[in-house]
Amino acid sequence: MSKWFCGLFPLLMLFYNATSAQADKKLLHYLAVNKLWQEEAAYLHELPSKVPDDSLHYFWAKYYLQTGADSFFLSAYEKSKNLFLDDTGSSNLANIHFLVRPAGVRQKWFTSYDEKKGTPLSQSIRMVYDASERPLEANPQLLPDKLEDDFLQFRKSFHHKAWIAATLSAAVPGLGKLYAGRKASAGMTFILNSAYALQAYESYAKLGPRNAFTIYSIGLFGLFYTVNVYGSWHAVKEVRKERKTQFLIHAEEYYRFHYPNSLYF
Repeated sequence: MSKWFCGLFPLLMLFYNATSAQADKKLLHYLAVNKLWQEEAAYLHELPSKVPDDSLHYFWAKYYLQTGADSFFLSAYEKSKNLFLDDTGSSNLANIHFLVRPAGVRQKWFTSYDEKKGTPLSQSIRMVYDASERPLEANPQLLPDKLEDDFLQFRKSFHHKAWIAATLSAAVPGLGKLYAGRKASAGMTFILNSAYALQAYESYAKLGPRNAFTIYSIGLFGLFYTVNVYGSWHAVKEVRKERKTQFLIHAEEYYRFHYPNSLYF
């Protein structure tokens, strides 16, 4: 079907350009559903000059949203912001899409419009974004029920302090990782540090402090001990990041499943 359409596409382009000064939404819908991105881009390039610039940017924004070209989308969106935000289907899809995009572009999108405006759905998605950025200020009861557990796990990670994890690991290797929530690596860290500490002690006791193997053993233990302290400090931050990512991924899946939207009607 797609090969047949590609062969017929140039003729359809001539027909639409000759008969209409408006973008054909049915054609764009067909191209989008079948993921004919090259054909859609060609059609947008060939739209009649009568179409206003903001409308062209509006359709390009939709195209870039579908293809995941975030920077191009944001550029086209800024040039057609009013049209795009008035299209609730498109703005909702953008909200859902940017929940799981890199932090920089996610922030650019969600801070580009008035959070108090929009549909209840867009406000709900915005609330999820705000909760991911400021978890200690968010009210979990305002979030969708199916996302509440993920959010509470994410917020719980903010009560763990990196310096406390580092201090605990300095006292007992592995304890800081246990505090951070890394139970498996906590046990392995304790075992490895204990083994190297025992080796260093035995070498010191039997071979003396100036022996090359004693110096090597003490140095190796010192290295693992230092890595254990730093690793515990870092683990707290990594757990926060992982739980935030998990919260946003589940939110994106939830909204896509429960609130399907379309770019074209």
